[in-house]
Amino acid sequence: MTVASVEEDPSSSAGGAAQILARSSVLVDVLGKNIFDRTVSTLQKFASLPPSMVSEGTPDGHFLPPQTKRRTSFVSAWEESVAEYVRHGVEHLLLLRVNAYHELDYSHLLKFHLETNSALTQAYAPDGSLEIALVSASQLRNAESCLAGVSSLIPGHRRFVFNGYVNRLRGAPDFYRLVSDGLHGVCALTPAGVEVGERVWVGADVEIDASATIGAPAFIGAGSRVAACSTIAETTSVERNCEIDCGTTVRQSWILPNTYVGMALTVRRSVVSNRRLFHLDRKVAITCGDPRLVGPRRKSGPLLTKMQSLLRYEPQSAE
Repeated sequence: MTVASVEEDPSSSAGGAAQILARSSVLVDVLGKNIFDRTVSTLQKFASLPPSMVSEGTPDGHFLPPQTKRRTSFVSAWEESVAEYVRHGVEHLLLLRVNAYHELDYSHLLKFHLETNSALTQAYAPDGSLEIALVSASQLRNAESCLAGVSSLIPGHRRFVFNGYVNRLRGAPDFYRLVSDGLHGVCALTPAGVEVGERVWVGADVEIDASATIGAPAFIGAGSRVAACSTIAETTSVERNCEIDCGTTVRQSWILPNTYVGMALTVRRSVVSNRRLFHLDRKVAITCGDPRLVGPRRKSGPLLTKMQSLLRYEPQSAE
């Protein structure tokens, strides 16, 4: 068993995420680790050979490339990847596009594929294709090309219906729902950190001021800093290398990697990244022109350091 893995086309994001996520959404950390790396980790436990990644984007939106005379870079890379596995003598190929989070057990898919003696089996959720397929490699060895071989099998493919957890990740609201479901244990996506309190996780090298408040469930990613008198609470994920500055409250929100959130702000029901903020209830995205409020994480200047020291100062009570 082996894998050819296809990464999502970055232009496919919608619902505000295209404005908030500056790159392919499956490459952005969710609770400390991105969906693409989580998927590859799962596949490596299942496959007999390392997965092959094809990332040029798919032709005409097709998951399984149709037979075509137009030789795009994606078609060439896809066919070469599949042909290499066929040459290695593998029995079955698992083909997928990483553009959603799901908890499909690939061994169940393989069992169905073998029991039905199918040449091509495609996984479906109740709302449509999961863009995951198993192909019997023997069907490709005598074909004119691997592309032609797979295309010829599509009309007769069998459907494997998966009724478990699926999140299509079509926009910022879907991503925040995944964050919430992971923090609350609704799905199996676990925070990439140590649970330091009940339903509070932190990554490596996190700095949290003693006067800050972290309310469950919450996640603070590796290398992030939560400054004095700040509050992180009510289903919030602050991803890696972020800074939440003094006196700021963040509730029911997702702060994307490398983001700075300024002093004395209140952020609620929002997805925040690099001067952009998407409000989950109003479904609007705004741009902040002042990086002292929201922007890329920066180093603390001398004045900011002094202000933080003042906020940390706790006067001794009179005896």
